[in-house]
Amino acid sequence: MLSTPNLPFSIYAVFILILGIAMAHVTHHCVPYGALTMLNTALILTLHYPLNRKQWALVALLPLCAFLGAWRYTHLKNNHIQLLETITQCPLDLTGIITDITPIQTRSLHRVTMQVQEYTKSNCPTVEPCNFILSMYTGKSHCMQTGDTITIRSARLKKNNADFTQYLLKEGIASSLFISAQQCTIVSRPALSVYRAINRLRTQLLNGIAKKLSTTSHTLFASLFLGNNKVNQHAMDHWSQLFRSWGLSHYLARSGLHLVLFVAIWLFILRITPIALAIKQLFLIILITLYALISWPSVSFYRALYTFILCSWCIIRKKPIHYLHVLALVCFI
Repeated sequence: MLSTPNLPFSIYAVFILILGIAMAHVTHHCVPYGALTMLNTALILTLHYPLNRKQWALVALLPLCAFLGAWRYTHLKNNHIQLLETITQCPLDLTGIITDITPIQTRSLHRVTMQVQEYTKSNCPTVEPCNFILSMYTGKSHCMQTGDTITIRSARLKKNNADFTQYLLKEGIASSLFISAQQCTIVSRPALSVYRAINRLRTQLLNGIAKKLSTTSHTLFASLFLGNNKVNQHAMDHWSQLFRSWGLSHYLARSGLHLVLFVAIWLFILRITPIALAIKQLFLIILITLYALISWPSVSFYRALYTFILCSWCIIRKKPIHYLHVLALVCFI
């Protein structure tokens, strides 16, 4: 650890990692070792205190962190661009597994998430293996279920504008398109499917809550508690505009604040139970994991989830919690 500023080494490593990502974004290629080393050296000189041999060994890892950030960003972006160049040239027959089906009630659509495993070009019958995620929108007349292996015929994938492409890259999605039920053919449907069980549990939960709450309350519950803002798209768009006007749009996005409230309620309940602290924390980890499975994922939610799991692990192991160090580890993840 670097002692004088009283900060863990991981904070410096994350700062340098982010610096490498930023430079790769500006220069559009992996930044050379020399430039990264010069930046790291300038940062080290600002510390103004002597380092022992162990600390110098840790500091020597900083250029590696910068290169790792630059390489990772460049690798993901280049792979995404190359993939789009390949799959947008001509119509494709896509085969893969459906991992999620989310109804968009106010627009009479379903958003289908598909893990594409292979594709065939119309001018080449050769089957090409692949591994990317596709977001599709289709009507309510389809008969697909989560966990099905399907084939989409003559799918025309198009390049999106730069902002939407950047958003899809952040979400881990290669592209999106609208399809009709006639384009889809179900190849196989397993008797047991984890994807189908989770999706069915989500649907039952949403439908059950809809019978007990008003439309407004149900829409907010689905968005804030479950992370599904597609239940009433028109209402969410209207509220989002109002919240943006007041600078409060982050309250409509499920994030660490909502997870903290959820954990705080369960901590209050567990305090009155005569159970060991480690067992309480283990129970909370299992509970939060189940909560994550039945809800729709987001970057902010998983960031808070990983932070909570690391803190709970420290409590179970009876280790001191350094929140800056935990935050740095989550940033690396």
